[in-house]
Amino acid sequence: MREYIGNVCLDLSMDSDRDTGADDLLWDDMLHIVQTEDGNDFSRIIEEKQDARMVYHLSVQRQNILAALDIDKEMDVLEIGSECGALTGRLAQRAESVTCTEVSKKKSEINAWRNCQCENVEIRVGRFEDIHTGLTKQYDLITMVGTLEKLSDVLTGELSAVRILQMAGEHVKPGGSIVIVVNNKYGLKYWAGCRNEKNGQFFGGLKAYTDEEERQSYTLDSLRKLIERAGFEETKCYYPYPEYRFARCLYSDDYLPGRGELTTNMNNFVEDRLFLFNETQVYDNLITDGLFPLFSNSFLILCHRGESR
Repeated sequence: MREYIGNVCLDLSMDSDRDTGADDLLWDDMLHIVQTEDGNDFSRIIEEKQDARMVYHLSVQRQNILAALDIDKEMDVLEIGSECGALTGRLAQRAESVTCTEVSKKKSEINAWRNCQCENVEIRVGRFEDIHTGLTKQYDLITMVGTLEKLSDVLTGELSAVRILQMAGEHVKPGGSIVIVVNNKYGLKYWAGCRNEKNGQFFGGLKAYTDEEERQSYTLDSLRKLIERAGFEETKCYYPYPEYRFARCLYSDDYLPGRGELTTNMNNFVEDRLFLFNETQVYDNLITDGLFPLFSNSFLILCHRGESR
């Protein structure tokens, strides 16, 4: 079953009707906004609404994370976990085509209305593990921005994450890349008093999740092992600052921050938080001791399919 919202094709053939949170009034409110308001007015609306989730889904700053990606008009892109389209429109501007997968029909409708003028966007609604068997083309770039953490809510554990990466790898063109973006389990923001995004708790990710929560979090080492286990090779690691959702700059092992550079820490997260210590001063010590990568709030890793193992 296919529907069209403007120029965007909405493929519902794999919709599993598991739209968690679809009855939440936020999504109805957001759908109305993208149907009636110009995207240039989203900043004003965000200011008026004062809702953390709306900031996350509608802020133009979300697109900054794409600065690390080399995308041109000859490339086909697969966006796994596109949510409400915070990145879709920018990808569509830069690429030949964008195929989105998203489990939530309501979020996909928001994405479609938001980007309804794009002629090169298709959104497939359903679980990626169901959709991937019907993908008939290969892609130059596959983006998984926050996706591994979200998929862990449905398919739990490291093996599930490995399998998702392997599924994605089946759709990468020779010479193509996958970009994986996650929050760092031990990011400095969590020590300093920011809530954990998954459970809303202070220090929620620094300890093991309960069996009931069944969530997966990543350190730099565990993420690299996961990528290797799935049969990929890392090509580049970036450290979005202050974090990937609202990145202002991207550091790498070739260019790490210097003392005194990391000063945007007190107003960069949308949830309410504690202020337990001066993060800039702690960052300075971590930088001096060569530990910044381990405590970066987020990671962005570009990788490609390695040789058969």
